[in-house]
Amino acid sequence: MKKLILILASLMLLIVVHSKAQSAPDFSAVDINGNNQNLHAKLNDGKIVILVFFSTDSKTSFAYHNGGFLNNLYASHGPTGDNQLEIFYIEGDPNTNYNCIFGDNNCSSPNNTKQDWTAGINFPIISSHQLAQQFNVTSFPSVFYICPGKRIEKVPALTATSLWARASQCPLPIGDNNAGIYYFDPGLPYSEICGTTVIKPKFTVVNTGKNPISGANVSVRLNDLLLTTIPITGTLSPLDEREIIADNIILQDTGTLTLSLNPLPNESFLQDNVRSKSFTKAIKFTDRQIKIRIRTDSYGNETYWEIKDLSNQQVVAYNGNTCVGPLGGGTVYTPDCNSTTTFGNNEQNTVSVTLPHNGCYSFTIVDAVGDGMLQCNANNPCGYYVYQANNTFNYQDAPIQGDNFKEGIQYQFEMNAPVGTDAPAVGETNILKVYPNPFDDQTMVQFEALTQQNVRFMVYSSTGQLMYQEDTQTIESGIKTWQMNTNTWPSGAYFAVVLSPENSDMQMFVKQKN
Repeated sequence: MKKLILILASLMLLIVVHSKAQSAPDFSAVDINGNNQNLHAKLNDGKIVILVFFSTDSKTSFAYHNGGFLNNLYASHGPTGDNQLEIFYIEGDPNTNYNCIFGDNNCSSPNNTKQDWTAGINFPIISSHQLAQQFNVTSFPSVFYICPGKRIEKVPALTATSLWARASQCPLPIGDNNAGIYYFDPGLPYSEICGTTVIKPKFTVVNTGKNPISGANVSVRLNDLLLTTIPITGTLSPLDEREIIADNIILQDTGTLTLSLNPLPNESFLQDNVRSKSFTKAIKFTDRQIKIRIRTDSYGNETYWEIKDLSNQQVVAYNGNTCVGPLGGGTVYTPDCNSTTTFGNNEQNTVSVTLPHNGCYSFTIVDAVGDGMLQCNANNPCGYYVYQANNTFNYQDAPIQGDNFKEGIQYQFEMNAPVGTDAPAVGETNILKVYPNPFDDQTMVQFEALTQQNVRFMVYSSTGQLMYQEDTQTIESGIKTWQMNTNTWPSGAYFAVVLSPENSDMQMFVKQKN
């Protein structure tokens, strides 16, 4: 089965080239010191630009400002640091006046946020609600980073370290002839493979040199198998980019997906020519009941976790601040969001979770500010620990654990309970059959399920074209049949794929010549 999965992956890699990502509009504005500031001029100088829209009458802006995150970021990466970025701090609330920036007596502050917002600030401060409207800002603070190629991304109100981790992904101009692979998304938010997993990788090729380039191509490999070589069509101008999305690749085992951009003549910087993602087998729990143990730091309200049943995408357990939300929503500072559950500071919390059935699950934990849970002490460390309920807990042996997870991290894990629960008997598996095989104008696929389960059914051609599919559906134990009219299908090989939590199956079948 492993070899067949790899062959299918190589046949299914279809490439779609998309247009350039959203580009930041230009603006010119006079800051509070009378200096003219132009966005595109900074970008054309090769700088990364951080836009932070704030309100002097916003409790969330008040908390973020007084955290000192932007000052720390500017000290490290502004003109007195490595000089890679500029920050524009923009008061964008139409309900406040210019005097509020200085906290003088002509400004009222019903939310008790009155202060001198300029104190200790070395980056430009601009007062303009028109700019907030131009960038579709509806809440404060709103944070964006803009790359020299003018790609703009909105991010949560993060710490200096986490904000730079996002912004430093920007492609920066390097030398005369150079190109690299950026914004690599392997199509899976976790590194673990549970059962059969389908991924759809995407990435962007960017010209980071001074000269236009053409003739570049990217090789895609799964382990040692070359899946395809993708030509980058046309000419890429400096800081121009091509986004590429691959069609489904099916994974069923450990391995590494690697993208390699062919070197240009006299290329200036080769370190960004290769991106890779390694996958491992998911951790397996053999008892339906597991435990999640959380020990918070001094900012317990920044944390949220959840367990999701991947067969139906339903959350089966959660705890913490729901205003933070999955994947680091960063909305913990929103005053009109009320969470029914919130962790206390320096609190230890243990929850038992009973998983509903065998199958694949995900564990997600997020942090609003993007610094995870800071270590408390060596004997009683902060962090998250997921372990089997019938095991005696210790910090070293929890199979899923961590603390410095930035905005968020996800794991995929498997629950495979022993005989006596809802697991099939030892040696038994689901059965997938195709009748007739070979076939002509009609064919029938039968799937014999040993338990009630959620399944998804698809048929692919040998070139990777999706010929037939059924949305995820719950079937009872027994035989499920799909009847297909195939009179318009070309002759050749096809693959029937059934994805389910308990088992995943694939069967090749052939249409005879017309």
